[in-house]
This record gives sequence, structure tokens and C-alpha cells, in this order.
Amino acid sequence: MKEELKIYTFKVEVMLRTEVLDPQGETINQTFKNNGVKNVLNVRQGKIFELKINCNNLEVARKEVESMCRDILANPVIEEYKVFEA
Repeated sequence: MKEELKIYTFKVEVMLRTEVLDPQGETINQTFKNNGVKNVLNVRQGKIFELKINCNNLEVARKEVESMCRDILANPVIEEYKVFEA
């Protein structure tokens, strides 16, 4: 009997590593200050991806998502990522 495929949804958050300069985040932070928002200490920008995976089981789907993150979605030299089941 063949195992039925299911659809799994994941969210992937990709952020610059903390030691990497984030010019876009700095620009946003400066814009806050220029507009009177003084209580924001720091801004870091990132990306969020939503992936729908058609797979046999959750463990295999998660491994596929991890592989996509390492190989395609994030640059491991300057970015880190987190995977969440949605």
C-alpha cells in the first residue's frame, strides 16, 4: 500500500548574522529617528518565505526544507535561518 502524500506548510525566516552590517536596517532606524520615534534601539531586516511541501511525512518534509534553506534560500556566510511549522 502506497503512503498518501500530505501538504505541509513551513515558514522560513532568513536574517543577516548579527556581526554583518545591515545598511537597510540602519536606514529604517534613522528614518524612525527623523520622524520622532526615539525608543527604537536597533532595526534588522530580513526575509520570510512560506513553503508548501507535498510529502509523505513531516520529518522528510522538514529535511527537504532544511536542505533548501542551506542550498538556496540563505547565504550561510552572512545569513542565518530558522524554520517554523505553520
